[in-house]
Amino acid sequence: MTSRLLAPPPAARTAQATATASWRRWFAPLGVAITALLGGLHVLAVWPTYGVGSFDDDGEYIALARAVAAGKGFVDTSLPGDPIDMNREPGAALFAPLAALSPDSTLQFRLFCLMCFLACFPLAWHWMRLRGLDPATSLTALALLALNPVAATFGSMVMLEMPFLVSLLAMLIAMHHWDRQDRAVTRWGVAAVVLSGGLLALKAAALAFFPGLVGYLLVRRWFRKAALAAVAGLLVIVPVATIRMLHGVSPAGERNSGYLDKYADGPLQVLADLLPQSAAKFVTYAVPNATVPVQHFTYLPAPLPDLLFSLRFVAVALIGVGFVAWHWRHGPDATLVIAPVYLAQSLAYFPFINERRIILMMPLVLLWLVMGALAVGYGVARLWRRLRPRPLIRGYPVATPVSLGMCAILTVPLLAAQFDRNYLLPPGEMHSRPLGSSYVQALQAITDPREDIASSYRWTIAAFTNRDTLNDVQFFPCNPKNPEGKGPEKLALLRQHTYGAVLFGTLNRPWRFDDRCTLRILERNPAWAVRIHRQQRDRAMVYQLIGPGTANPELSDVTVGRPVRSSGATLTAEPEKRLVDTERPGTYHLLTPDGDGNRTILTVPFGRTASVTQVSLGEAGQLSGAAESVAIELRGTDGTWSRVWEVRGADVHPTERGPDVVVRRLSAARPATAMRVVFTGDGPFEVHDLHALAQTGHRGEPALTQATDRATKTPIDSRENRDGRPPGTP
Repeated sequence: MTSRLLAPPPAARTAQATATASWRRWFAPLGVAITALLGGLHVLAVWPTYGVGSFDDDGEYIALARAVAAGKGFVDTSLPGDPIDMNREPGAALFAPLAALSPDSTLQFRLFCLMCFLACFPLAWHWMRLRGLDPATSLTALALLALNPVAATFGSMVMLEMPFLVSLLAMLIAMHHWDRQDRAVTRWGVAAVVLSGGLLALKAAALAFFPGLVGYLLVRRWFRKAALAAVAGLLVIVPVATIRMLHGVSPAGERNSGYLDKYADGPLQVLADLLPQSAAKFVTYAVPNATVPVQHFTYLPAPLPDLLFSLRFVAVALIGVGFVAWHWRHGPDATLVIAPVYLAQSLAYFPFINERRIILMMPLVLLWLVMGALAVGYGVARLWRRLRPRPLIRGYPVATPVSLGMCAILTVPLLAAQFDRNYLLPPGEMHSRPLGSSYVQALQAITDPREDIASSYRWTIAAFTNRDTLNDVQFFPCNPKNPEGKGPEKLALLRQHTYGAVLFGTLNRPWRFDDRCTLRILERNPAWAVRIHRQQRDRAMVYQLIGPGTANPELSDVTVGRPVRSSGATLTAEPEKRLVDTERPGTYHLLTPDGDGNRTILTVPFGRTASVTQVSLGEAGQLSGAAESVAIELRGTDGTWSRVWEVRGADVHPTERGPDVVVRRLSAARPATAMRVVFTGDGPFEVHDLHALAQTGHRGEPALTQATDRATKTPIDSRENRDGRPPGTP
């Protein structure tokens, strides 16, 4: 009786119900908008850490898009002759319209991927609500997606992962409606099979989605629908596989065939041997690092790092429980078969089992993580009711909010603490930025379109230099501690193509230098491998190949082994900073001015007259403050100096990134007897990698003649001053 008296009147109850319904109606879109905004801010926080081209795959997408937009077709512009690209799926042409908008820009590609990432939030929300998931759980899953470092990183990259997720979520929405239709050919059915074919066209790793979808329809005994889905998948797979086989390439493509070559001899035995390792790496590395990465919290006091490490395995267990709970509580959907088949396919990629195996299903994996937490919470609540029949809070179900709250408490702080971290890098690290970098400028300057470049970053360098680029030299197996063992094979590969330059570096990750072995070989052959530039930040090194067997058989370095002199300064040879543990970096020149004069000169006499065609300076400048000017000059046979390059009024002191490399190719060979670098400023000054290349005579020998003074007919070198100038010359 008392409760009835205290209950609100019917009108008040109606108003309260209306207000609650209105609040829920606004709560859902507001929550989705907030999580999408959080995800967008997360991408913008990660945005500066990624450099376009540092992944190399993104360089291939950009090069393909530009080729298609330019009317060349689906071709690989990194290889001589621009053959048909046998590495990527046809969906890579999705970027072509963006390339047509601005061929020289890359911003539009990144913005497109960002838009696709933001589109995942309303699509995932709509699909989860169609499947009957409550708003709180749905928003929790979206919040984890917004804070996920892997998702945010791919949202800032020029990759197809985000367009793939948009297609996947749209396919799941279409499949939900198609499941409830009896007819096979309907609008939703056509949309589902078209989108499933689009998944195959976008990513080769989506091959497992094809049998997974068909298998799901067969399990549900929808045979006509399964036949329709099979036909749609084959319409994508068969033409691509046929074209590849006609060109002598594996139907799986060049890259995937490389992954699967190890199964050529006895695939079952190899798979049985690798399956335990693959499964262990998937559970202990790929899934935890993609969902709740804690590997960079080692700076915390003990025992927190160990506790966080154990949280990784808790996350894996919750995802497994959540997968079962999702299909148990909300009924089966296409992911019931797709997810296990995709997992089985991923295990075959050993040892390349990492976060990229998870990103293609990231929204689903995070949903299952939340569902696993809910399932555990419901289980604890049920056990509590059995032990203590009296509820903890009378009249209010606490299992859902407590479970979601615990999930948020355990994950959100860890994810928020690495909000601006690129998932490939430790906190505070950044990728290289090949576009506009000094090493790309050097490669462009020392090569012409007929010359090839050797680099492990094949597509990126080809896209940004417009030069054919190959990676067979870097990927040839070799022991860097014993390069002579494979030295002849490496040299044969270098001479197989018209290589004009070689690039080394850590473009992708700061600790991953691409080819120590070839570097050692080039260091031991300075006569035909000229180091043009070293960039400390990316540990990038550019070598120009000259002499017989290279793209420049008529060139030689006339500064090799020549004495170096200075004027107006004390000259010392300082050891170069070692960028790689196996490198022999040599020395650089340090000039400390002697007096009050602000003109300092470093001179390299050639000893003879050489027909100079190129001068280069890897790095030079004033250590502190601003140098008034830096110039490079050549001395002619008459003893006069001519200036070939100069910069004024610039602060060019060396930094970690280093100033732009200087390479000047002369329009015509110029007879010269010496070169010098002239500084104007307070000093001290540094000079790194100073070279002059000249045309050679017969048998690959330098075309050098003894330089003599026209008046006295005496050798100039015997009468040079300390700075290398003949008497009477300015």
